[in-house]
Amino acid sequence: MVVKVDEEGIRGSSPEEFRDSLATTVAQRLSEGPTPPARYSYTGEFAWVQPACTLYTGEDFETAFGMPDIGRVEERYNIFVGVTTGSVQGGTQDNEPSRSVRTGCGRENEQAANSNVGSSSVVPQGLVASFEHFETEQGAAQYNNYNCDGDKKYNHPFGPPLKVPAEFSDIGDGHVCFISLGDVNPPFTFKVKQTVVELSSWNSDTYSDMRTALDVLEQPARNIVERLARL
Repeated sequence: MVVKVDEEGIRGSSPEEFRDSLATTVAQRLSEGPTPPARYSYTGEFAWVQPACTLYTGEDFETAFGMPDIGRVEERYNIFVGVTTGSVQGGTQDNEPSRSVRTGCGRENEQAANSNVGSSSVVPQGLVASFEHFETEQGAAQYNNYNCDGDKKYNHPFGPPLKVPAEFSDIGDGHVCFISLGDVNPPFTFKVKQTVVELSSWNSDTYSDMRTALDVLEQPARNIVERLARL
């Protein structure tokens, strides 16, 4: 944007007055020092919800891939409360209406963040954690049941959930599974109290087989379970 300053100045100010005002404003801002990044939070019935990148940390990423993330994160928040109602088409007609907010945190390594710059033998990696926080535990249980229960009454357009071996069924306090999404890498999901979590890696090598995927996702999932259980 170009601002034109002529003999009449800007908004009635002379060029000298505008210059002096601008210099004063800049000096004031510099004296105040840097400001922290914006932070978001919920109030009321969702005041207990923690920032997504606090629930899923850089240490979790390093545990999954054996390397640090780049230190830049993408944090996501719903700006509204969602309401889920029962659906005959989905097979959830018996579910009670439930209210929730969704948050998410995405982390990636340096090779993923700078994939268009230079070359590296290190594989680009990224891992996103999504959290559906419900007002009640019943709402979370209904959502978790639909994702993982495997009951034939539930309509899953891309196929039934992928069950995990029994030794992983203790992650969280509900069902544990991979959600079938057709050609998209299947999110790994579980429930803790009032929250349903999905972990998703966009690297297809992570999903070469279920055991490989669980080797990557198990410990971050268990870490997240511990943090959510303390809320």
